[in-house]
Amino acid sequence: MRANFSNIHSELAFLTDNLVSAIKNEKAGSVKELLSVYRDLVETFVKKLKQLGADYDMVTAQKELSSFEQGWPEMRWLNDAIREMLDEVFRIKNYKILRDVIYFPLSVAHIALVEKDYYTYHEGLKWIPYMITCASKMTDEKVGKSIIDTISLHLRELADFYLGHLIKKEEAPEDIARLKELAGGLIRIFSQILKSAYDENDLDSFIKFNGRLSKLFQYTFDDAAEYILKRDEELLEQEISPEARQEREEKLSIDKALYKAGQYLNERRLELRYGLQSWVVKEYLSDEIPQDKAVSFYKELGGYGDIKKLTNIYFACSQREVESFFGWDWWGFRDTDGEVVVWGSDMGHSMLFCLKALEILQNVSSEQYDNYRIPENKAFIYKSEELLKILKEIDAARPKWEPLIGLQALDASPILSKLIQDSAERQKENELNTIIKADIDPEYSEQFKKNIIRGWKKNASMRNIIREFGVYKDIPEIAPENLPLMGYNIADRKDIYVKDSSIYNKDWGDHFGAGLADSESQLVAEGIFKSTTTLGRRSVIGKQLELIDEAIEALQASNYHPNIILLFNSWNIRMLMTNSEKYKRLDLANSHSLAVSGYYGDIPVCELNKRGERGILVVADLKRLGVWKQYEPRQLISGEERLEVFTFLLRKYDEAMAEDLLAKNQDWLKNPKTGLPRTHEEGVREILQRVHLRILEQYEYVVEDSNAGFKINMGKDW
Repeated sequence: MRANFSNIHSELAFLTDNLVSAIKNEKAGSVKELLSVYRDLVETFVKKLKQLGADYDMVTAQKELSSFEQGWPEMRWLNDAIREMLDEVFRIKNYKILRDVIYFPLSVAHIALVEKDYYTYHEGLKWIPYMITCASKMTDEKVGKSIIDTISLHLRELADFYLGHLIKKEEAPEDIARLKELAGGLIRIFSQILKSAYDENDLDSFIKFNGRLSKLFQYTFDDAAEYILKRDEELLEQEISPEARQEREEKLSIDKALYKAGQYLNERRLELRYGLQSWVVKEYLSDEIPQDKAVSFYKELGGYGDIKKLTNIYFACSQREVESFFGWDWWGFRDTDGEVVVWGSDMGHSMLFCLKALEILQNVSSEQYDNYRIPENKAFIYKSEELLKILKEIDAARPKWEPLIGLQALDASPILSKLIQDSAERQKENELNTIIKADIDPEYSEQFKKNIIRGWKKNASMRNIIREFGVYKDIPEIAPENLPLMGYNIADRKDIYVKDSSIYNKDWGDHFGAGLADSESQLVAEGIFKSTTTLGRRSVIGKQLELIDEAIEALQASNYHPNIILLFNSWNIRMLMTNSEKYKRLDLANSHSLAVSGYYGDIPVCELNKRGERGILVVADLKRLGVWKQYEPRQLISGEERLEVFTFLLRKYDEAMAEDLLAKNQDWLKNPKTGLPRTHEEGVREILQRVHLRILEQYEYVVEDSNAGFKINMGKDW
């Protein structure tokens, strides 16, 4: 299929030239015949795609269209031909030829439907908004309106008499789901049609196609829910043969698939209107269009029912998948010479939510308030502050918004503000109750442990250096009584460990592991600093390396074998060392698994960062300087488990544990953010939103020969 491109392209170009010439000369018979040839070619192309295994559903079609090659070359050639024929046909006034040519892109979609090929289907339908725009600009307005009416009629036939018929006669749920995507693609085209009509200030076309959108597939899914109830009742009958039961179950699965398809298309229809209405509000707010135009288009798009339905559609439109489906993220401003300006649709959606909610609440009295409630949605907690801010802005600019929603709706602002705040507080409370009652999720706990060890091993530089260049001993004994447990023993947030929470971080635990490793390095480094002899600082620039040489020579003179140079926060010294003839940079290809950056002579140089002083170096014979002793950690609480060198415990607090912790630590009776006191009950409740986390180890670095190393303090500038 991809062979002999030049020959195929030349033949198609010849066919296109003949077709354009026939249109120009108004040869209706030739136009019809040549369009028939093109239809045959499209049909062959679609069937060939199937033979090659290119079975395009919506997802794979979008990937193909967004690929580097932008789809099949044959389809690009077809699109070039369609543009040429459309540009030519809208220059003439021959209605018969106009009708035949504008039907051709729709016939491409019809052909694709037979094979359920979303790719070719999309490529045919995408020309409809362009054709409507061309028709609306025709000098003969009567012909232009007639063409727009014809396109509207074709879309109705495609939806109700063809696509809808295919859906209803399907006998497999998976085929219904596939056709549902194709029906959704048609709604996506309506989004482009309405956006184009809005951009052209063509209210008549906007009203026409908005009305057509409302009636799409109206006869396809209306009775699906009724049939589901009927099948369910039939299956409840006891005296029914296995064969009859299986048949009824199969019919039930088909009816459910039809019902889901109908729900999907209704949701897409509402999402389309919500997104477009958000755009109108955005332009109205920025004074980019005349006020009367914005009001007309805004009111034509209507409302979304009650508060519950409005909230559901608001959050549906905030999903990335919905934004991408309709292409809202690439809607651009007009009159910008083709420049695409990305629109942040989220703010527009939130603004529209407030406006529509005010319209719904405009006749609600304070006595009726309890009948209105925003449905629970985890995201609402985080959106509430944004909505309240927008509502204040609307209230502060009442004259601006009065033409759009009216004074009575604006007067409902206090009710909506209270509704948003009450809903957010209620949902926060519900989520907290869910978190308090929830158990720690085993999968989250296991991943958390893996993350701790990953973060620890990645950052345990000093431990790894001692293992490689010093003396490291695993002691299979319980640590001495006087040796403290080191690590974490804290009340950590609980929501990160439960599945019903809106918070989840797959990398949670890395920071604990890194903190454990950092504490190890800090403790061992401080022990070495205190035990080793300090050499004086040289302030003369260029002489700092002499101190390193002096330390090496002094160690060698005392029969030590210096085998490490440790740089602590000493970036400038490292730069001096790299410029020295003695320094050998380590190739990345042969990079050491430790923090070794190179060799000073034949001594490895390791870089470490630690809290505290800068410009500290240690030159040492680590084999003789000391010993890292790693003990079996004491397990003090039932349920602790061994995790590498650590003892580990993660458990939720119950009432008794919370009371015990509160008795030991009165800080829980104060809000750390506000400083205000908490009641005893509030303190207990705060603890119940935590988990008890213990990650502890016992080790010590014992300096056995302090003469086996030197500490060099170059000063904070080094």
